[in-house]
Amino acid sequence: MFEKDILESLDLRNEESYFLLNFIFYKPSNQATKIQRLIKDISPSIFRRIGEAAIKANKRMREGLNQEFFKSYVGLQNLYYMIPVKVKQGDVTKYRDLLDLYDALFTGRPIKKQHLIDKFIEAINVKRLDKEGYNLKSDQDKIDWTLSIAFYLLNANMLIKFFEFTGCLKEGNPLNISALKVSDGIKTFIEKMNYNEQQSAMFILGYLIGEIGNAQYRRLDGNKPILNKLNFNGIDKTKIVRLTNDVFAKLKQEKIRAFNEVTYFELKRLIDSNIASWKLNKNENLFYLLSGYSFATTQPILKEENKHE
Repeated sequence: MFEKDILESLDLRNEESYFLLNFIFYKPSNQATKIQRLIKDISPSIFRRIGEAAIKANKRMREGLNQEFFKSYVGLQNLYYMIPVKVKQGDVTKYRDLLDLYDALFTGRPIKKQHLIDKFIEAINVKRLDKEGYNLKSDQDKIDWTLSIAFYLLNANMLIKFFEFTGCLKEGNPLNISALKVSDGIKTFIEKMNYNEQQSAMFILGYLIGEIGNAQYRRLDGNKPILNKLNFNGIDKTKIVRLTNDVFAKLKQEKIRAFNEVTYFELKRLIDSNIASWKLNKNENLFYLLSGYSFATTQPILKEENKHE
């Protein structure tokens, strides 16, 4: 729409007409204007590419969730609510990471995926601890924090796909899901998100934690003690092995092992074959684990919404 408005406001009857845009991010400062970032020589066509990437990312997430009516979108506007920024008395501070992302989108500059995931983990802890002075408040924060971060994680995965479709992130080497012994729903999500083998292992571990959490939620009047076993500051290799063993015991305790036994042993196979050469860092481990947790947690809710639609 912005590109269309620009074109309609200019006299471009000369077929050789050509123009570029400059973007200035600024804020008032004591009757003056403080320039925060200047991004020069941007083609108006960038808005079409960004819009197309947003539509593709939403489509990919809907396919991954098998939910036709998944309503969240990512793009220029709600990117602000995905990256933690300090806000003091209405004044935005520590905004460099956010401006770097806008800069990358407009210029096609590559983004470091690890740094993006670090910001996601920071945002999750802001939500989990209900920290004041951040830009991350939303309607989802009115619900239980575990659900709030679950929906946030789905949007974070969608944002990664968005950056891939804009060319700012390279897609990884996905796992061949044909031999994966898990449910079709898990397979589909892993395939659509292009997870590799180690990312898939953490996703499946998180999924099983989510299933345990769902059982505990029903049994314990809304509580999920299994989440107390997670270190929200990151998960190292030693903790992965310990969590894998804990999950097996909890599946039995919650009387849901029979429904998840095949999935668990597929998880164990992936962990055992990869742990010696593990490449994900502690924040990446937590991110993909929480993505699996989010998938298991939101599936019943989204299916119910889909019925109403």
